[in-house]
Amino acid sequence: RSGRGECRRQCLRRHEGQPWETQECMRRCRRRG
Repeated sequence: RSGRGECRRQCLRRHEGQPWETQECMRRCRRRG
């Protein structure tokens, strides 16, 4: 459970093809921890 690089990798893979959603996902992940 890293949370730093894993969050960005999961967001990029979960929102592949949606840069705007990936940025929001990373922002929410950073706020959660």
